[in-house]
Amino acid sequence: MTIIDYKLFLKEILPFEDYLFYKPLTQDEVAELEASISNVLPQYYKKFLLHFGIYQDLIYGLFANKEEWIEQNGYLYEAEQNYVMIGDNGGEDFWLLRTDDIQDRKIYNWVDDEIEETGFTFDDFLARCLNNLKDDSFIQLHNNEKVLRAHLSVSTNQESELIDSLGIELIENWVQDVPNFEDMKDYLKDQQISIYTINAKLNDSLISIKKECNQMTNTTVYTFDYTETLSVLRTNSKMALYKSIVEGQFSHSSFNLFGIYNADYKDGVW
Repeated sequence: MTIIDYKLFLKEILPFEDYLFYKPLTQDEVAELEASISNVLPQYYKKFLLHFGIYQDLIYGLFANKEEWIEQNGYLYEAEQNYVMIGDNGGEDFWLLRTDDIQDRKIYNWVDDEIEETGFTFDDFLARCLNNLKDDSFIQLHNNEKVLRAHLSVSTNQESELIDSLGIELIENWVQDVPNFEDMKDYLKDQQISIYTINAKLNDSLISIKKECNQMTNTTVYTFDYTETLSVLRTNSKMALYKSIVEGQFSHSSFNLFGIYNADYKDGVW
């Protein structure tokens, strides 16, 4: 059985660095993942996370979103406590690793609540992906052509504080968003909700902000997506800064990362 040497693996993918993205987790972040699902991860999978993390597009099929990883493993834990879910094949087959046998490195399928062997190990999986990278017939997108998308939801009645703290540049005036359907118009009127939109810039990226004002609760919520190309993400990312500002300065607000997308088509790359 082949066992991946991660130092050698990193050396072999070096020529493809401009076409790959990965963000290693820290020991504390891995421990947080384990705590979130009340399970202990296999040591070889921990090593993978410490080298490549969850937000990665190196390995096709692995969950590339922390929230999805936690959510899916929450479902799994209700049925099976001795496995961890790491991804899927794009259909109804979910990939599992055993957590109760440190010698077992096989990947298992979870289909219709039944667990079956796939016939290959986690190491085989990585080796196959490395071979695909070296195969010229596979089209690789440059990191400038891929983005990581974040969704921000900020609750505040101090619009200027939001604008100033994140460094948002408004490039036009707010426009009220009036629904086309009468039942929606009636609903918003009954709930005393007004919705406005505006185009703006954040870190030189165009964003579209929606502002929902609720007169009954005297609250205003701003929502928008922010993206960075994977090239920027690896060299001059503002994601962590914006997350700390949103979650640290504004109560009842959130900063959630989505998957990796094709920058042109806004569709998931994987």
